[in-house]
Amino acid sequence: MEISVFQEPVDGMLNVNVTLYEYTDDKGKTVDVSVWVPDSDSRSKIAKQARSAALEQLKRAVSALEAEES
Repeated sequence: MEISVFQEPVDGMLNVNVTLYEYTDDKGKTVDVSVWVPDSDSRSKIAKQARSAALEQLKRAVSALEAEES
């Protein structure tokens, strides 16, 4: 998993990109999630908050996809 911050804070919040990748059968699969988290001097705190926010966003995405399949 990679967490990237490319922009300056906006109103005390950072736009953070969380990239999840996996290789199976010599083929790569990637999921990118962009989330906003509070700015902090601690990069580990930003990463932890970004993972948590990405998890919540992915749960909503999975629920929406599952609802469409029904």
